[in-house]
Amino acid sequence: MLSIVIVVALGVVGMNVFIDPYQVFRLVPYRNGFTPNELDNKYMWLNKHPEQTEFLLLGSSRTGIWDPRWFDHNGQRISYNFSKLAARPTDIAQLLPALKATGLTPRHIILGIDIFPFLEHPGDRGPAHYPPPFISGESRFTFLARYFFLASFVPSALRLKHAMAEQPELLFDFSTGLYRTPGLIRRRAKDPAAYDAKEYAPIKARIAERALSSRELHALDEIAQWCHDNHVDTRVFIHPHHPVIQAQVGQHNLATLAAEVQKRFPDAWDFTHATDTCGAEAYLDKKHYTPAIARQLQKIITQKYRNVHFSSFSPAYFCS
Repeated sequence: MLSIVIVVALGVVGMNVFIDPYQVFRLVPYRNGFTPNELDNKYMWLNKHPEQTEFLLLGSSRTGIWDPRWFDHNGQRISYNFSKLAARPTDIAQLLPALKATGLTPRHIILGIDIFPFLEHPGDRGPAHYPPPFISGESRFTFLARYFFLASFVPSALRLKHAMAEQPELLFDFSTGLYRTPGLIRRRAKDPAAYDAKEYAPIKARIAERALSSRELHALDEIAQWCHDNHVDTRVFIHPHHPVIQAQVGQHNLATLAAEVQKRFPDAWDFTHATDTCGAEAYLDKKHYTPAIARQLQKIITQKYRNVHFSSFSPAYFCS
């Protein structure tokens, strides 16, 4: 009986180490994904390429599609997308001082904010979100030991499927920090009408008016203070929200978020309604707009439109 237990335990460890569903051991060069620990992989890259820390993009998966190379200067790689799937302000408030402690302090930050972290309890987000050693302070061995005996059969199967697929669902590029969504693009291209009808159908479950998370609002305070104390040029914006999402979360909650963000960052842009008239082609799914929309937002935030209020722009600007 003991021998069976030992064999099973070794099998689990072998699966976790060599299939490596959370991409923390990195012994076998699989294609990046499917459920990597993003913060660990991104820090490992930046630690070897500290010049890319000068200009950081931060936020959740919505920011993840922004290409940091838009911010490079004269061919020099100075930018990196350090966003994370399902990131919350509390994650970013932990990330910035941890990067500074390792000698990686950005000079410029663009921070994208969306409504959901302020309305939803974070819960247990799983092994892909375990804080890596540069944040937690634990040793590398202790961090990796947390992954040895995980029951990760489904993530391992998905990792293998992802590695062998000719066209995977989700691709991470840790040299830039951005990710791509070929799966979403492929499904929509197959039958755009059916995809749009299903994806953008009204959501019956609505979120009532409520106070925004005090924990996440306090994290915004910490981010603002840290950026001020470290003389970091900080540009903050609220992401566009598809009308289906606006109806789900409610205009009152969205307006409250905008007011709270602009209390802390007076120059913040509120792009909540920027894509209201654009149609489905402006979105990958109801939560994520396309890289083309991101590029339009980037032009406003970083170029000649600095400190010009969003209302100065017609919706056609974003939908063109």
